[in-house]
Amino acid sequence: MKLIRCIVLLNLLCLSNTYANVSYQGHNEIIATVQAFLDKNLTSTEGVDIKTQIGRPDKRLKLSSCEEPLKASSNNNARFTSKVSVMVKCEGVKPWSLYLQVKIQRFTSIFISSRPIAKGDQITEKDIQYVSQDVSHLRGSYYKSKQDILGKIAKRSIKLGSTFNPRYLRQAILVKKGDAVDIVAEMRGLQIRMSGKAISAGAKGEKINVKNLSSKRTIQAIVEHPGLVKVMM
Repeated sequence: MKLIRCIVLLNLLCLSNTYANVSYQGHNEIIATVQAFLDKNLTSTEGVDIKTQIGRPDKRLKLSSCEEPLKASSNNNARFTSKVSVMVKCEGVKPWSLYLQVKIQRFTSIFISSRPIAKGDQITEKDIQYVSQDVSHLRGSYYKSKQDILGKIAKRSIKLGSTFNPRYLRQAILVKKGDAVDIVAEMRGLQIRMSGKAISAGAKGEKINVKNLSSKRTIQAIVEHPGLVKVMM
């Protein structure tokens, strides 16, 4: 009986030593590997502040300590959007791999609406607010200059706090159908001015049809300012 007890005790001691000799990969080292990978591959443009939030491994997860340096990679590392999955891999004697989810935020100063704007309203200074915002989730482009927004017309209603999107704005109509306009023709440094009448409406830079009141001919001209169109000869 004593012999059996000694054998059992010896087995327990050996088993205890076996577990004592097992070492596990530290989760902080895994996180650091992902962060180093992001620091190397994430690129930022001027005025954009990038922040990352790395998901931690499950506390119960026990991975064998890796004898080799950990490696990180991503299937979509060519374009880091608002979310990316990064794989951390051990290529040691006891190989393993796991994926960690990363949330990526890109903060920059952009223009948003300071109040609700109705369809057809012209954008003024009081409609615009400059704020720092995460743009990684935005669909489409946004304005970086206030001058590109001022004076434009809302093509649809815009809610309070909405980002100004080029798809929702259009140029203001400077010349309306039926307006009296000056037609300026330029050729080789010479400038000729004629009186005309707008046959169609247009915003700055758009081509419209105008009638030359002298020749009675209808020509195409580019809108420059209210009451002024230009013809390039």
